[in-house]
Amino acid sequence: MNLKRVLPSLAFSFLATAEAFAQQASKLSVPGSAVTASTYDVTNNAIPANAVDEELSTRWAGKDDGAHITFDLGTPQSVHFIKIAWYQGNNRTTVFDVLAGASTSGPWTALLNRRISSGTTTQLETYDFADTNARYIRIVGHGNSSGNGWNSITETELWGQTGTVDQVAAPTFSPPPGTYSSAQTVILGSTTAGASIRYTTDGSTPTVTTGILYTGPLTLRTTATLKAIAYQSSLSPSPVQTGTYVIGAGSLDPSAPPSGNFDLSHWKITLPDASEVSASTLSRGYELEDTFYTDPVTGGMVFRCPNIADTTSNSNYSRTELREMLAPSGSASAPANNWVMSTSSSSAKAAAGGVDGTLRATLTVDHVSTTGESGKIGRVIVGQIHGPDSEPIRLYFHKRPSDSRGAIYFAHDTPSNSTTYYPIIGEPNQLNPSNGVLLGETWSYEIKVVGQSMTVKVTPQGRAAVTKTFTLESGYNNASMYFKAGVYNQNNTGSASDYVQATFYSVTHTHP
Repeated sequence: MNLKRVLPSLAFSFLATAEAFAQQASKLSVPGSAVTASTYDVTNNAIPANAVDEELSTRWAGKDDGAHITFDLGTPQSVHFIKIAWYQGNNRTTVFDVLAGASTSGPWTALLNRRISSGTTTQLETYDFADTNARYIRIVGHGNSSGNGWNSITETELWGQTGTVDQVAAPTFSPPPGTYSSAQTVILGSTTAGASIRYTTDGSTPTVTTGILYTGPLTLRTTATLKAIAYQSSLSPSPVQTGTYVIGAGSLDPSAPPSGNFDLSHWKITLPDASEVSASTLSRGYELEDTFYTDPVTGGMVFRCPNIADTTSNSNYSRTELREMLAPSGSASAPANNWVMSTSSSSAKAAAGGVDGTLRATLTVDHVSTTGESGKIGRVIVGQIHGPDSEPIRLYFHKRPSDSRGAIYFAHDTPSNSTTYYPIIGEPNQLNPSNGVLLGETWSYEIKVVGQSMTVKVTPQGRAAVTKTFTLESGYNNASMYFKAGVYNQNNTGSASDYVQATFYSVTHTHP
């Protein structure tokens, strides 16, 4: 509401009588619990709630330039003007701003800038501004004319029209969420003119300030849950729209065993009791309840392993993990069952089952351990290259219970078993990275070896790939190597019921 429309004679005054405004607006409800401040005077108990307690004998006080108090209306409302009563307002003036926003994290719109109180009254003074739709109103103080630096308010009232303001139309998805056999290019839209859209594919919920700003069609190559919100400065944001795209489901049958959806003819599996299941048995529909099975919704291949279980020789940790077998009928140690780098000798390459290699997988890490020794909690290996006595790479997902996101990094052993850790998205000493991967979020990895060059690529769904290139030591020439994929639990402490779990939506190994 514009002051000039109501009281033309006060065109040069920003102070008006409450009665004139009250004819066209009503007082908006703001409980004390909905008022917060950047600071307050503890000595005099000048808490934020005092600014709405309808008592001119109490006050909120915040010292220094920029101290602010914020009022939460609960939902976006149409706000027309504000009334403020100033402590000692009859003998000093206060400089202040009034801001409006949809979120306390911003952005904020200035409704009043460097306004000055009258200095003549301790009663409510009314300040008009253009009608605005906002959930949060903030008063920012810039000190008073006495020079003591305090910003002190005895009472505040917000006036406007009750009830939520018009809302932006919810985002639309085209094509609609559903099951598709191949990657889909999704277009987001809103029927509200001028609306912007933010979205996520990592399981988090977008807001008007968080998530990815939509600028054009996005391509979903693996199963993902898409969440989007539309917003426009003069309207209330839309509800968050959610839809799941199941990609590649045409080849994944939730009713089939893992071998019905994946080629397991050149893999064997090691189970938590340290037993092994051969490639031939795996390929005939093998499943093990709560350990190795098909997800009944997505058709993904589920690997689950408890913290406390048996281990294979030379290991301290249990696993539910595939082991590559290039000649599955032979001994695992036979050269034909393994591969070598192309920088190996001619005789080693001739005897090997493959030369160089690439392991690719798309997965979600669904659960990590939450009990046990602090340094072991939340660690799981989901992909490896294994050599005779050491591992050129172990790919880790690591999330502690207090972390919101998991880190992804790899360990490299030299041929003499000296281990170094390398960051991809976070690292052992930098857990919970802001760009980390959520539990249940789809991501892909590729481990590729050509000669002594190893490339590791990690791609969270809907985000750019992170690629690391590494030179393997010449000591790995002629060494028999093999890929591993699944879950290798890196916590052997804690509760017997604790476990790790991952679901694979694709896993391939090739040797050109």
